[in-house]
Formats: sequence, C-alpha cells, structure tokens
Amino acid sequence: MSVLLPLVLFSACSSDDEPPTSLYDQWVLVSYVNETGEVQKEAQGYNYLIIFRPDGTYSGRAYGNAMGGGYKCKGKEIQINHPDITQLYVEGSDPDQFFLEHLADVYTYAITDTELRLYYAKDQYFRFRNKGNRSDYCYTGIVKYIIPETESVQVVITDDPTIVTDRPVRGDMIVFASKDLTNSVLQVDDVVEFKIIEYEMVNSPGGPADAPRYYKCKVKPCK
Repeated sequence: MSVLLPLVLFSACSSDDEPPTSLYDQWVLVSYVNETGEVQKEAQGYNYLIIFRPDGTYSGRAYGNAMGGGYKCKGKEIQINHPDITQLYVEGSDPDQFFLEHLADVYTYAITDTELRLYYAKDQYFRFRNKGNRSDYCYTGIVKYIIPETESVQVVITDDPTIVTDRPVRGDMIVFASKDLTNSVLQVDDVVEFKIIEYEMVNSPGGPADAPRYYKCKVKPCK
C-alpha cells in the first residue's frame, strides 16, 4: 500500500463557473487513488495523457492510441464525453481499459499547480501530474528526411533525458522547421541536438486515419 502526502486542493471551477486556467495544460496519469491516499491501481506512466483546452475540447493518449472529445465544467461539476479513439494497440499487448471505461464517469475534480484529480466515483479518482516545462530537456536525434516544401526535417529521437516519462521519447519520429534549430542546411543522417518547446501528435500526411503517427514540434537549440 502506498500513501500519498496530503495536498491543499482548490475548488474545481472558479466562482463564475469557468475552469481555472491551470486546467489548460498537459496532464500525465500517475495512479488511481482512493480518498485515504491508497493506490488502487498503478498507471502505466506516459501511456496515459490528457490535455484540456479553453474551447471545451480535450485530447490525449490512452495506451498506444490517440483520443479526443469534449468536456463541460460548471461550478464543481465536470462532464467529460466518452473519447473518440484510434485502435492502434501493439500486437501482443494487454492495454489497460480502466482509464477509458471510467473517464466518462468523472463528475468533479480538484487541482493544484502540479496535480489534477478527476473523481469518477466517491473517494476514487485518477491522479495526474503536470507534464511540466520540457524546454530545459536536451534531446539527440538523427535527420531521416528533408521536407523542402515546408523547410522542415523529420528526425528520429535517438536519446532523451532519463527524467522524461512522457512522449516524445527515444525511437519516436518528430518534425520541425529547420530554421528553428539552425541557420545551416541540414542533411540526411546529420546528428542534431535540440530542446522541445511544444509538440502535437498528428497523422502522417495523406495517410489513413490508422496510419502511424508522428509529432509536430517547435524546437530550439540546446545552448
């Protein structure tokens, strides 16, 4: 049994029924917890991620799948629509469906700057941590493809900081504008170092909905 330290949590929504701006962030699932702080079921790290946006939509990841939908917040109540989700399970895996099955049961939440709790039943909630500012993490990658029409490059991440527990991570394909990293002309097989400022998972250009995905990123030099 694991016991969490007590936190001072703010009310779910502000007095004018609008969510606090701190909700509009990227949240990584840590565990499923009851009110006493006992961990009921360990989460699978970066496999579960949710991003809330001010326009009433959310997106994220559940195991190997991209997901998205809408949500409403009023007072201390929040309603999260059942997500639309791709079906890209890794062969031979046994993905945890608990998160998807109970996300639409969430009815209230509590939040700090670093933690979000989504309550799906009395005394039971999903515990998330804030993904945090990743602009301080320096990655290494290899240029695999040049995209002249957008002056961008496709890069495979070959090394990432060990403290990073959510994607993009080693082995992932990312795309970013060359000019954001260097004024030099990049070539295939060049080794590059960079910091990821922002990222978004997207479909491969022109590919089917279930095609492998990559990450569209904004980057900057490590130094």
